[in-house]
Amino acid sequence: MARLAAVLHLVDVRHESPGESRMTWVAHGLGYRLEPQVPVMTRRGPRRLDAMLEGEWVALEHDGEVKYVAGPQDTTRDDVLLREKVREDDVRDLGVEVVRVSKAMLDTPALLLERVERARVRARRRHGQARRRAGRI
Repeated sequence: MARLAAVLHLVDVRHESPGESRMTWVAHGLGYRLEPQVPVMTRRGPRRLDAMLEGEWVALEHDGEVKYVAGPQDTTRDDVLLREKVREDDVRDLGVEVVRVSKAMLDTPALLLERVERARVRARRRHGQARRRAGRI
């Protein structure tokens, strides 16, 4: 029971995919605490980030294959990729470092650790020791 209680806080209905849930689990194993589904207001309107490191200016975006399938507003996969790139640039304009998390990174957590730590260094260069408040950016 103690083991179940220790990980129960990782179960969160705000995760929008199994990949996001797995990302949280792996990040927790690396010592990170994530805040899921963080709303941000970009110059093009409201967006939501899959997760951010608690108190830090680092976002983790899970890149599952379904994310890049053309939907009703897109005609091709290239349209989807371009829209996602513009969205990420808008988020970076807010001072947020974005880490794209792939299945390969989740399969080899050392890759995720390396990428997140580099993003944390970049965020600290920009924001110093300033902590990000929980919730909307």
